[in-house]
Order: sequence, then C-alpha cells, then structure tokens
Amino acid sequence: MITKIGVIGATGRVGKLITAEALNRGHQVTGFVRHMTLAHDPRLKMVQADLYALAPRDIENLDVLVSAFRAPRGQERDYVTSVESLANLLKNKPVRLLVVGGAGSSFTDAQKTTRFYETPGFPESFYPTSMYMARSTQVLDLAPGLHWTYVSPAEYFLPDGDRTGHYQSSPGILLRDKNGKSAISMADYAIALLDEIEQPHFENSQMSVAW
Repeated sequence: MITKIGVIGATGRVGKLITAEALNRGHQVTGFVRHMTLAHDPRLKMVQADLYALAPRDIENLDVLVSAFRAPRGQERDYVTSVESLANLLKNKPVRLLVVGGAGSSFTDAQKTTRFYETPGFPESFYPTSMYMARSTQVLDLAPGLHWTYVSPAEYFLPDGDRTGHYQSSPGILLRDKNGKSAISMADYAIALLDEIEQPHFENSQMSVAW
C-alpha cells in the first residue's frame, strides 16, 4: 500500500535516511525544507517551507507527517514549540504525526518514573536537548485529536552505522543489548520508523529502538 508521507527536515542527517527508506519502499514522499537544494532524489517532491509556517493546505493530501526537526544549539526549547505547532496543525486531522526524538527522553524503568537524562552521569551538554524533548512528549500525550508516535533512538545514534535490517523496540524504555550497550544506526532507525508507519504498534505512544 502506497502511503503519502511528508518529511520535515528531509535533507538533514536523519531526515535524508527516512526519506530514502520511504522512497525505496514505493511511498510518495514530500520533503519540507527551509532551503531548497538541487541535489536530491528525483522521486522526492521538495517544498520550501518553515515548520512554523506550514498550513492545512500543505498537509491535506498526506497520510503521515514525520518531523525530523533539529533545534539549533541554544534554542532547545524549539523542540517543544515545534511539537506544539504541529499538534495544532494536525488537530482533528486524519494525518498521523511521527516525531524523531532522542535517547535522553526515553525512560530507564518499566514504571516510567525516570528518564535517561535524569540519571547520574548523563552528559551535561545534552541535558537541555533531552529535557525539552521529554517535555515535547508530554505535549503530544496531552494533545487532543492527534494521532502520533514519538520515536527515540538508542543512547549511541550512529550516523554512519551499518544498515542491518535488525532492531528491537519498546514503549519508550531505553533498550540495551546483553552487554549493556545501547546503540542503533540511523539507517536501521529509519527502517524502524517506516515499519511503524506501515504497521503501527505504538500509536499515541513513545517508541524506543535499538539493536
């Protein structure tokens, strides 16, 4: 089944892999970017648009909207405001929202009492990003009339990691292998996200993926 997918940040590091995975599966993809580029897959429809300026007409023909938005350093609160903007845009619409998150917002326990960024030894430099990403999941959880999934990667999110086609997933719990390592390549993350689009298992929920 062909799905019409919009990707915000389609030319970014993660967005590019999500876009490629979707196109290679035969889906129709529209990339929303702030700056147009001539070097892109000819199968991709490119639209120059700021996330905050997206209007109902921009998403009216979509089945799914993926936000691979990345906030600039020092403007981490934009992770919250961007999700608020998209939640308002998609309220009571049939378009499902998937948000590319971070590991710090994942929980470390099955009771979901502690997020990874709240644990001792968590890198201070990543704290603002993770804190605001965690707050954005709360925005989604409270948003009325919204169909969403927040997809968090493992602790080590590898830009040049192998595309193995293998991963494990959980309802927002940080995953580790038998040796205690938590890692996933961006390529396998893209596979997990597209699998979730095609066969939803974490509707209106946070989802974490790792090898």
